[in-house]
Amino acid sequence: MLIKHMILIVLIGLFHTKAQSEPTVVKDSLLWDKISAIRHPFLLMFGEEHDFVSNSQVEIRWTDYLLDHKCINTILLEYDPSYVLWLKMTLQNGDSALLFNLSKQNKALQLYWKFLFKKYNGVPVEKIPIYGIDVIDNMDYFFSRWDKYAELLNNKSQEFQMLKKMIHDGSVKKRKNKSIEKIIAYVQSIDMNKNLSIEMRYLINGLKTYRSLGKKRIRLEERDTFMYENYTHLHRNVPNLQAILFVGKLHMAKTTFKLGKDKVSPLGAMIMNYNKSLLPQTPNELITILFSYEMKVQNTNESKYIKENRYDAVRRFQLSYKMPCEYIQKEDIELPEIPINSISDLMFVHNQCTDYVMLIYVEDMRSRIDFN
Repeated sequence: MLIKHMILIVLIGLFHTKAQSEPTVVKDSLLWDKISAIRHPFLLMFGEEHDFVSNSQVEIRWTDYLLDHKCINTILLEYDPSYVLWLKMTLQNGDSALLFNLSKQNKALQLYWKFLFKKYNGVPVEKIPIYGIDVIDNMDYFFSRWDKYAELLNNKSQEFQMLKKMIHDGSVKKRKNKSIEKIIAYVQSIDMNKNLSIEMRYLINGLKTYRSLGKKRIRLEERDTFMYENYTHLHRNVPNLQAILFVGKLHMAKTTFKLGKDKVSPLGAMIMNYNKSLLPQTPNELITILFSYEMKVQNTNESKYIKENRYDAVRRFQLSYKMPCEYIQKEDIELPEIPINSISDLMFVHNQCTDYVMLIYVEDMRSRIDFN
């Protein structure tokens, strides 16, 4: 085992020396071995364009392997925390009809939900290691889902019964701000956090972040701040957090950039700074993989969307880290040839946007990858 780890260290060192001149091709199995050797907390972050069925296939393949080999202990999703809580309650209840019916219009999402159902059907909410780290999208839904979850908990303490009543009162009131303030003040006044499940503490933390951002609809530029607060809360509360996360690619950049007139600090950049603040006592690693796409059919609405709204130019296998903000790298890189409906090996590039790039070549957004 020691010799294996030494070989991995040498190989990763070689990746770094070659990254500045040309990408190094890395088999996913080699990165899996590297991840399996990590003992401290880490986050493996994938950056994608949403709604490609191929995304879900790759994400299922990686998540399934890393979970089965105990390389990760947590799945993070780019959804409202309460939406993922609803998902977990649905998984616990084994309600596959509800789950698949609500996702039938989105084949990529439905494929991933089926994977999670197979993995966690009938498992109690507290034992499903999945959390949504995005903003609270709708406070009415947030309180409604939270109220249903609180009813499931077998906590007979007087303090919890009072909190549960506050959550229920908030779920039926049209205006939520007073309920938010009341819940936060109550939990802080009796130091109740230590007696609550991670799930309950996580939802309360979401309320605090919502309040700190002004109790208003969250702007695009503030989503990363919300996701960062959610992630760091989980890092502090989940023992040895070793997580996998799938997000839109702009959240993954490791440096700030401009979006219109606004300067954006993406989630990746904030996590990098957070990790530096933990050293040397508590190492926490960020590993990033960026999906880059080419579609065979160039005259569909899907291709038009990518060409006109996301790409500076449509060219064969244009690397995702060249788009679309000011941190773009301009140098050209020789890219490998791969068959239609397939993915490439990882390419280690290690720049200010990502560590690795995976190329995806499909006929259209609904096409499935052939892994054989």
